[in-house]
Amino acid sequence: MPEAPSSTTPYTVNPELKSAVAEAQLLLAFASRNGKSLTEETVNIVVKSGVQSELTEAEETAFWRHFALLTAAVAPVSAESVQAMASLAGQKSPVQKTVQRYTVTAIVALAVLVMLQAYWAVGAFVISDMKSTQAQLSEVEMRILAGGKTSGDSLEPGLAHEGAQESGRRSRRQNAASESMELKTKKENLEIYLDANYHWLKLWSRIPNTILGIDTMCDPNNSPEDAIKENIAYLQSATVTMDILQKYLLPLVYGFLGACVYILRNLSSKIKAYAFINASIINFHIRLCLGTLGGIAIVWFVSPEKGADPILSLSPLALAFLAGYSVELLFTVMDTVINAFTGDNASSPKEEKKG
Repeated sequence: MPEAPSSTTPYTVNPELKSAVAEAQLLLAFASRNGKSLTEETVNIVVKSGVQSELTEAEETAFWRHFALLTAAVAPVSAESVQAMASLAGQKSPVQKTVQRYTVTAIVALAVLVMLQAYWAVGAFVISDMKSTQAQLSEVEMRILAGGKTSGDSLEPGLAHEGAQESGRRSRRQNAASESMELKTKKENLEIYLDANYHWLKLWSRIPNTILGIDTMCDPNNSPEDAIKENIAYLQSATVTMDILQKYLLPLVYGFLGACVYILRNLSSKIKAYAFINASIINFHIRLCLGTLGGIAIVWFVSPEKGADPILSLSPLALAFLAGYSVELLFTVMDTVINAFTGDNASSPKEEKKG
C-alpha cells in the first residue's frame, strides 16, 4: 500500500527574515542610544535572532512579534530612516545630500528673485517718473499757451490817470515776461529730465529686447518725428516687459522660493524626528513642482482688493509665495471659485440635515 502523505508541512524560512533581523538590530541600537524603553524579552529575542544562523518556527514567530513591538516603540523612526541619517566613511548621508541640494537651490532662487525684483523696481521707477514728468511738462506747456493768449495791455478799472495806467501795464508786462521765462526754463529742464528718463529706459530695455531679438541700436540721424516714435516704442516695450515680470516671472520665482522654504522646514522636522527616508526625496520633488505652479496659478484666481479677506488682500507676489509654501492655499481659492459658480457652500450639509 502507498504511504499516506504527511500531515505536517515542512518549515520554510521567510525570505524577508534576514533583512528584518538586520533592521531589528539597527533599531535596537538606535533605541539604546536614545534611551527608548524596551522589555528585556524583546532585547533578548532580537539579540538571539542576530546571533543564530537559523531560527526554528517558534523562534521566528517570537521574533516577528517582538520586532513589531520594537518598531512601535521607536516610531516614527524606522530602519530606513536610521540608514538615511547615517553617513558612511568618507561619504555624505542621503539626508546631508538632500539638505545641501535644497539649501543651494533656495539660495540660488533667492538670488534670482532679488535680481528680478531689483530689475523690476528700476523699471517701475523709471516708467512712473516718466509719466510724472510728462504730466508736469503738459501742464507747463498749457500754462505757456494760456499766457501767450492773455493780453497784458488791458486796462484795470479804478486807475484814473494815464500815468498810473501805463505803470500798471508795464508792471503786468514785466510779470508776464518773468513768468513766461520761468515757464520756458522749467519746460527746458523737464524736457532734459524726460530725455534722461528715456535714456535710462533704453538701457533698462536692452536685456529683454536682446532676448526677444528686438533691434536696440539707435540711428543718430533720425528726424525728431522718428525719435519720438522710437521713444514711444521703447516705452511700450518696457511696459510689456514689466507686465510679464509682474504677472508671470516674479510669481513663478516666488512660488518656487516658497516651496523651497517649505521643503527645508519639513526637512528640519524630519531630521529632528529621525523620520527622513529616501522616499521623502520624491515627495520633495513633487512639492517643488506643485509650489512653483501654485505660485503662478494663484495670481490668475485672486485680485487683491482693500477691505477683503486678510489673506486675499495681500499683494499677488505675497500670495504667490504663500501658495508655493502651502499649496493648500491654492486649493482653497480654487474651491471658493468653484463654489461661486456651483452655489455650493459650507452650510449646505447642515441644511440637508435639518431637512
